[in-house]
Amino acid sequence: MWCASGCCAVKEDKVEDLKPIIHEEPPPSPSSASQPAREKAPPTAPFATTKASDGMAPFERDLNQGDLASPGIRIGGAIRVFDVRIVPNGSEMMGLLIDYKQSVTIITGVAQMGAVPRHNSSASPDSRIEKFDFLLSVNGKSLKEDMIEELRSATVLDLRLGRSMPILISIRKKGGQHLGTSLCYDSDSRCIRVKELHAGAVKDYNASCPVANRLLPQDIIISVNGISEEPKRMVEAVKVSELIDFVVVRPPF
Repeated sequence: MWCASGCCAVKEDKVEDLKPIIHEEPPPSPSSASQPAREKAPPTAPFATTKASDGMAPFERDLNQGDLASPGIRIGGAIRVFDVRIVPNGSEMMGLLIDYKQSVTIITGVAQMGAVPRHNSSASPDSRIEKFDFLLSVNGKSLKEDMIEELRSATVLDLRLGRSMPILISIRKKGGQHLGTSLCYDSDSRCIRVKELHAGAVKDYNASCPVANRLLPQDIIISVNGISEEPKRMVEAVKVSELIDFVVVRPPF
């Protein structure tokens, strides 16, 4: 189970998806001010978040207390690095969905069957492989192409992974201003990468809060206004919403 296909780039005034280019609509007129400020979907993402707001540092949550962050994860997206050995049985599938088209390699899904789900069923919470973990190396190899080849062919897999506490970042576009981002995603991805920042709402927000709570280049967006795993819908929510709730995980570099 691998992510594949062409790459999409989302800039402030257009969306590129290989062929079509869809230009951003102009800011709403005063007469449309009564329209809903954002597209909102019921929360579906299976993750807890820390809240980044009012310049206050988000708090750490502990899995043993019923939340979804593993012990050892620090605030602000810092990474807990851990090692796992996976030994598939014969022709057993890994049971992972991996997005390796971004600047980082990230696990975007764990199947119900396969070597990894079998490992998870008996592993401690700290050593389970979870959705949105970063894959840092496989059998000591850290280049994407080498990691994928090892996953496909090796009979014993020593994985080094990084886990980041998801962070909730709320940003408001004021007076029709642009968000001020360039975003990238693969057509088969389940998340979006922040490629660049420009003048706009994000830079204004970043200037008012600690570094750990900012939206930064290379951050991985896993939810927008409760919409997850559907980058095209997530991008549309970014374009049409005045208030945007991002859930992001921060890569280890």
